[in-house]
Amino acid sequence: MTEQAGPSAKPRTWRPMALWTAAILLALGLAWFVGTVAAPVWQVRRITDEIGQDTDHQEARGMIMKLGGQEAAVGKLTLFIRMPDSIAPQWNKKMAAILLGFSGKMGADLLLAQVRTSELQTRFWTIAAIGHADDHRAVEPLISALSDREEVVRAAAASGLGRLGDHRAVSPLLQALTNSKYDPRLSPILWCNGEPCRGMAGDLYVVPEREACVQALGKLGDACAIPMLEKTLDDEDEYVRTAAVEALKKIRGEEAKP
Repeated sequence: MTEQAGPSAKPRTWRPMALWTAAILLALGLAWFVGTVAAPVWQVRRITDEIGQDTDHQEARGMIMKLGGQEAAVGKLTLFIRMPDSIAPQWNKKMAAILLGFSGKMGADLLLAQVRTSELQTRFWTIAAIGHADDHRAVEPLISALSDREEVVRAAAASGLGRLGDHRAVSPLLQALTNSKYDPRLSPILWCNGEPCRGMAGDLYVVPEREACVQALGKLGDACAIPMLEKTLDDEDEYVRTAAVEALKKIRGEEAKP
């Protein structure tokens, strides 16, 4: 015989309680996600949409204040810059890197931590922006980036080394210029995901690798670069030839004729 529950059997109340508990935990988790991830990311997206191509220090500082000041801004920008390239739009990631470059040592620390990321856009814009931090800890990572597998990253590293003005970069830049090859597909502009990206924001400019190396050597002003720069006066790329003329002017303090 099957035993049947009598009238005194207690109803099972654990199921609705478990559902309520799960719902509360889900709501708390959602609130945490919105407050600590989604809202800051959305704020960075909105702020970086407002930034123009010619952002200067004053405008960048104003944007940092809109993000809650330097410390809060670095935290929010960190969340955004670490997002996968497939999710974060390139323009916004680029401008987030720019703002980190204007965020002092805290921003420089974050940029330095991202120079080896596997995400191409993040690596590229991080290296392109790091010169804004004026932090000479970036010299060695940028020298290493001259050997990056991606031409756009190598070009950004060369430009950054020129801006930092550290003479440790002279020999690596000469080696990078020697190793680089002329590619008409990358001249006169560099292509990023099918879009031309010569120029960035403020005083940051993105140009092909060979041109970037020549420009950087001119800024460093070391006379040991003269023989190599003289060779590039006959380069196949007219932009490289023009950059070599200007670089030699800076080093010699006189006119250089191609």
